[in-house]
Amino acid sequence: MRKIGITYLTIKNVIKKPARSVGLILLVALLSFSLLSGTLLAIGLERGLDTLANRLGADVMAVPAGHEAKIASVLLQGEPNPFFLPNGARQKLADVEGIAQMTAQTYVGQEMTPYCSRPVQLIGFEAADDFLVSAWLDGPQNNQLNDAQCIVGHAIAAEVGQSLKLFGKDYQVVGRLAETGMAFDATVFVARTVARQLVGQLPSKSQITAQNDELVSTLLIKLKPGYQSETVARQINRQHASDGIFGMFSKKFVNNMSSNLMVALGVIKVAIAVVWLLAIAVLAIVFSMMINERQREYATLSILGARRAQINRLTLQEAGLISLVGALFGIGCGYLLLYFYGLKIAAQFSIPFLLPSLGWLIAWGLGCLIISLFVAPLASRFALYRIYKKDVYCQFREME
Repeated sequence: MRKIGITYLTIKNVIKKPARSVGLILLVALLSFSLLSGTLLAIGLERGLDTLANRLGADVMAVPAGHEAKIASVLLQGEPNPFFLPNGARQKLADVEGIAQMTAQTYVGQEMTPYCSRPVQLIGFEAADDFLVSAWLDGPQNNQLNDAQCIVGHAIAAEVGQSLKLFGKDYQVVGRLAETGMAFDATVFVARTVARQLVGQLPSKSQITAQNDELVSTLLIKLKPGYQSETVARQINRQHASDGIFGMFSKKFVNNMSSNLMVALGVIKVAIAVVWLLAIAVLAIVFSMMINERQREYATLSILGARRAQINRLTLQEAGLISLVGALFGIGCGYLLLYFYGLKIAAQFSIPFLLPSLGWLIAWGLGCLIISLFVAPLASRFALYRIYKKDVYCQFREME
């Protein structure tokens, strides 16, 4: 005669009630999904903002008056927003006290390519006096960039030495940027002379007038030691607002995103707490109902000689199996959500997004798995305690 073990009974019990089992599995999956995705989303937003604050590079940014809000969409989301400073902006700002260095950039536009899963942005910059792009460069800096060369963002599938085609022109990759969590990850940087030529061939040329045909989208400014970015930005606005030039200091840009981050983290934390409270309450109710329905089964097992410890093990193993399957499913869905939609979610809050390393991702996944594995067994343990307060005879009588 075949000996029936507790593990065998556990699997049979789960399979015998597919609707109940699937419902419980989905509930545990919801718990683990919300915990993992919410936690990693919060970490990604915080890391993205910290990285941006540490490596933004420019102390002050000069942009066309009336377009200061668009700089965030260019840096964070790569949205095509062609705008240009009035001619001679660099010369006009030269008399502003405290400026040590200026470098110009030209925003061209976006194009879908086979090198990236999202639209690729093209930006022209001046490699000789650049201090922004080089801050993100993954490898040795290159202060020389000819018209046939480019530097690509982290998300572009092209290595140094390879060639790619963008806006009808071929380029050789001479550098790659480290991951930024911003639109720079899907950006190709070319010489500004090339960018100026391309702008004249694109729909954005409608923005070009005789007053801005130098095609400088923004001037990035580094200050001399001892000067405050807020003071210099205000001085620019005071002296050159009538020239159509607006100065914005980087700290304010980061602080605005920090405010958005606090709102985003608050929403995430509240959502996680609500989901967990509801799910735990539902699990406790469902397991109590399930175990109450099985009083006759437990009473029969007791009459047949099963010890309380064995019944405990049977119930807890069943809850543990359901928790394991549900947690693995929920964690897998959480990873997929962040991989495909993390950047889009962060973009809704106008905050850069940068996930932790693979090792930390795995560690957080294991942590969520361990936490989720305890939820259903704890709920079933509480229900079992209530059952054990009654003797076997009472259990049979209640089921008649």
